[in-house]
Amino acid sequence: MPKADIPRCNVYKCKRKSKLRGVCQGCYQAMWQKVKAGATTWEYLVEHGFALKLTPGRRREGAFSHAFRLHLDKVKSSENEDLKSRFSLFKGESDG
Repeated sequence: MPKADIPRCNVYKCKRKSKLRGVCQGCYQAMWQKVKAGATTWEYLVEHGFALKLTPGRRREGAFSHAFRLHLDKVKSSENEDLKSRFSLFKGESDG
């Protein structure tokens, strides 16, 4: 992607790449802290152009969360295979 096509942070004079709600990670965290403290709301920030409205869709995962979820899926799969190998009913053999 050409450098000009990378979306930049909406905050005045911030040159970093936008990540969420049209702002960079640092500006988002600063906004989130203000919202958490009750100094402002996301609606106010969106209305005044500081942040973008959240769009519905899949929640983005961080690299660690994604890797950990894949690890858990792999562990569950191997546990299921281990259980299947222990019981003849899962192998298609009948008792009779």
